[in-house]
Amino acid sequence: MPGGTFTNSEESTFIVIEQVIWIIYWTSLNILITPFWQVLKSQVYYNLRCQKEAFDLHRNLSSPARYNQIRGLDVENLR
Repeated sequence: MPGGTFTNSEESTFIVIEQVIWIIYWTSLNILITPFWQVLKSQVYYNLRCQKEAFDLHRNLSSPARYNQIRGLDVENLR
């Protein structure tokens, strides 16, 4: 390696080492980030669904009469 030049075999060795390092880097980054990304997506999805479909679910289910009305049960006619 006189004068700072590399031979073809040394240069190809450095290229392979660099590629292996990048593969390890990106794989470990994906392993660490992917679970958090999936949780974030699911939280956003269910938050939007809750806001759209069941915004007043807790309030409606707190009253049995209101719950029966929502479910289509007519308690007065069952007696």
